[in-house]
Amino acid sequence: MEQLLRQRAESIWTAAIRSVLPDEAVRRALEHFHPQGRVFLVAAGKAAWQMAHAALAVLGRVDAGIVITKYGHVRGPLPGVTCCEAGHPVPDDNSFAATQRALALVSGLRADDTVLFLLSGGGSALFEKPLLPAEELQAITQALLACGADIVEINTIRKRLSAVKGGRFALACAPAAVYSVVLSDILGDPLDMIASGPACPDSSTCAQAAAIAEKYGKLDILANNAGIIYKNPVDKLEMDRFKKVIDINLNGVTICTKHAVPYMKKAGWGRIVNVSSSQAFLTSETYSAYSASKAAVSHLTRIWGNELADYNILVNAICPCYVMTPMMVGSIARKAAELGTGTDGGYKYFADLVPTHRLLEVEEVGNWAAVLCSELGLATTGSNISITCGQVQL
Repeated sequence: MEQLLRQRAESIWTAAIRSVLPDEAVRRALEHFHPQGRVFLVAAGKAAWQMAHAALAVLGRVDAGIVITKYGHVRGPLPGVTCCEAGHPVPDDNSFAATQRALALVSGLRADDTVLFLLSGGGSALFEKPLLPAEELQAITQALLACGADIVEINTIRKRLSAVKGGRFALACAPAAVYSVVLSDILGDPLDMIASGPACPDSSTCAQAAAIAEKYGKLDILANNAGIIYKNPVDKLEMDRFKKVIDINLNGVTICTKHAVPYMKKAGWGRIVNVSSSQAFLTSETYSAYSASKAAVSHLTRIWGNELADYNILVNAICPCYVMTPMMVGSIARKAAELGTGTDGGYKYFADLVPTHRLLEVEEVGNWAAVLCSELGLATTGSNISITCGQVQL
């Protein structure tokens, strides 16, 4: 009897799992799908490729189509369908570009056309046309993902910032009909919340979105640490790479600070730690993009420190020399190869550039950040803290 019960339980479990697999779910959903005119396929989400593959197996062909899925999820070409990979869980430039292609695909359709819209989890990041600057949307998305909000709360906010969410994609398809097949990844299966409901009327309100922002709108400490490096003589600068350094090292700091300060002002307390560099105060050849970006961060730190002091928001910068980050490890390896030595030779080259003949560990930078955010840092704002092993004295 026990064996029989086990077999039946396993049979039920297997049948349940099989019934919700993308291939089977799409096949069932299309059993009664018999469009009269042209069919355009748009699939978005982590299961988009698999859903599109299943749909083509049922339909045989579509007039045109596009798949937008997560990196590494395209398993091969699909006839008549363009396959795109993009960022998840935070949208990236490929998300925006692919979504624009989807909008172009459904633009100017006729009333007898049908858009077969295949949607699955992850679509909120993968299928996106922002109504605000992309960098701001990405910063807001990262904050929402980190604040503890659930997916319904996150998607309620996302809908207010998007030109395709909350039913707006369906409107873009008009006058064509939209036939949606949706795989749910949210308890209760709220259609307007799955991937933020691009083809479903929005049941949430602006008041609810405001309440969510109020609920999670608390930010005590901001650490602006993202950075990249690029070196070249001025006459050989590649301006797109120069701009990328400025965008990440300087504009990223500014954008994050801009959005953090209102929450800190409201709370009457805040700590901002910018990671600058010893290169902000040196004139190292070929480091113009990196040095300029870090010099600007250090000067903004002085300005913001004075500007925000009345709000009990302290702003400081840490200016380290060489730190053993993954980026530094790569530089050591390249220098070792250039010198024809082992890794130790690459390390020694950089270590010998500072008086103490050593590189900083990541934890040392973190310890200084902790001090600046603690009671030990109450008297410090608008300062650039030199931890350069004697390379720079401020």
